[in-house]
Amino acid sequence: EGWEDWRPAKEVYPTLTSNRGMASGTIPGATPAGFQYLQPHRGALILTFGILGLMTCPLFGVAAWVMGRADLAAMREGQMDPSGESTTQAGHVCGIIATLMLASLFLLYLLYAVIVGVVIVLGNA
Repeated sequence: EGWEDWRPAKEVYPTLTSNRGMASGTIPGATPAGFQYLQPHRGALILTFGILGLMTCPLFGVAAWVMGRADLAAMREGQMDPSGESTTQAGHVCGIIATLMLASLFLLYLLYAVIVGVVIVLGNA
């Protein structure tokens, strides 16, 4: 009873047997038409780099600044998952601050070296 209407699945769902345009290992018909794949955001990584740049090594701040800027641009263009925008923005800002701290430390060391050099030259004169 009820079996007289039975048909094979490939007759009811012809997309199950079609592999056109599908990569190996994907399920045919699983994504709706017009679906655009978004790259996953790297907000947690960028925030981690930004904090590490502030706390330990300012070079992480440079990486956070560059990666954050690229990811925020990709989010604005609709190429990246925007759910991590606030985390990415926070890491980007931390990266900018860490990079500015690195640049100011470099300038202070350079100024110190110049002053020490002048003192040594004038002291030997």
